[in-house]
Amino acid sequence: MTNAEYVALLNTLLEAERAGARLLAAYGEEDSPFRELLVPVQRDEAENCAVLIRLLREAGAEPSKATGSFYEKGLAKKDWRERLAFLNKGQAWVQRRLE
Repeated sequence: MTNAEYVALLNTLLEAERAGARLLAAYGEEDSPFRELLVPVQRDEAENCAVLIRLLREAGAEPSKATGSFYEKGLAKKDWRERLAFLNKGQAWVQRRLE
């Protein structure tokens, strides 16, 4: 993998993690039976963003400021079952990118 490919992958992952962190924060602001379960997941997403930013800087690259489309798509979901399924789908997407 070239440095350019590495940087592109890290920025793609950063945008996805940022979208997940923002989405989970938005969900956490609602009165939900899942709120306490989602808070630690949101923190993990935010910590992953910090790690990705550090790796990008170490690679001599500028971290993307963009937020992935996952955020807007997730905000459109109103049913909690649909939201949780969407979050799981997002995690599977990240796993495929890492593989």
